[in-house]
Amino acid sequence: MDFSANINPLGPSPKALQAIGASLENIVHYPDPDCVELREELSRHLQVDPDCLVVGNGAVEIIHLLTNIAKPRTALVLAPTFSEYEVAVKEVGGSVARIPLSKKQDGGGFTLGLSDIEAHLDCKAIDMIFLCNPNNPTGNIVRRDAVEQLLDISDERDVTVVVDESFMDFVDNPEMYSVRQEVSTRRKLAIIGSLTKFFALPGLRVGYSITQPGVARELRLRQQMWSVNCLAQIAAVASLRDQEYIDFTRAYVEVERAFFMDGLHDLGKRFGIRAFPSAANFILLDLEISGMTARKAGEALAARGILVRDCSDFPFLNEYHMRIAVRTRAENECLLRAVSEVLGR
Repeated sequence: MDFSANINPLGPSPKALQAIGASLENIVHYPDPDCVELREELSRHLQVDPDCLVVGNGAVEIIHLLTNIAKPRTALVLAPTFSEYEVAVKEVGGSVARIPLSKKQDGGGFTLGLSDIEAHLDCKAIDMIFLCNPNNPTGNIVRRDAVEQLLDISDERDVTVVVDESFMDFVDNPEMYSVRQEVSTRRKLAIIGSLTKFFALPGLRVGYSITQPGVARELRLRQQMWSVNCLAQIAAVASLRDQEYIDFTRAYVEVERAFFMDGLHDLGKRFGIRAFPSAANFILLDLEISGMTARKAGEALAARGILVRDCSDFPFLNEYHMRIAVRTRAENECLLRAVSEVLGR
């Protein structure tokens, strides 16, 4: 059982699998390099202009395309977060400044510290900011009005902001959090999204960006030809059209995440585990009070056939942090029992 990867526990849409099976003869042809049908379907799903969309070989390709165009001298990364932002910035010769997401005073989790960001922008030559929302691996989410304040601060200083919304499809009422509609009026804003996580297509690799049309055209010019294969495009289109699957996934993950959190809170009372609130399909744990490191816990769980993500390599986290994905009820119950056994020993 793999709790280390943040993928929809229900697997791909049945309609996506059917579409792939019915389209295998298409592999003898080159895929559409402009992903026209997929961009039109994404436009409907996201309620944005298709001319603002670029589809890539996963969100990682989009991240690297954006940094290749912007060539940031110094990028501000709100950490702990996805490591590929730093990799992409350094690949184009830029440097990275990290500031930690603020810990809530009530111990509830992580939040955006706008005053810290503003102070950094005033004292350093920052020309790009990366914000993951919901954030990986902490699971926290920033409301749209707070992100808009960050955009206002950045616009005043002519700083590009990249908001990674790869886990936004898991969120209830995403309109309260997503800033994709801001792209039409924000010249220096780029949104990143992914169909890998919610639609369970990691092996096919489909990501996208939302930017102003001029930036989108430049991204497409820089993009490697045929980077999104034909089966990936077919599966993505079928997935986006399967509204029943989308609605059921959101409801299912919400129920299972709540069940998981209740079980983890019970374990917390017994063993000192701290589970951070999450808006996504994964939960960050702090095992420090229990006295067991994430590496030791991971090894003990692996011996029971369960994989988890040791988060000790994330900036501002330590050897006691571990991330687990929300999976099916049977799997979640199995993990809770296994954690209880491991810590009980």
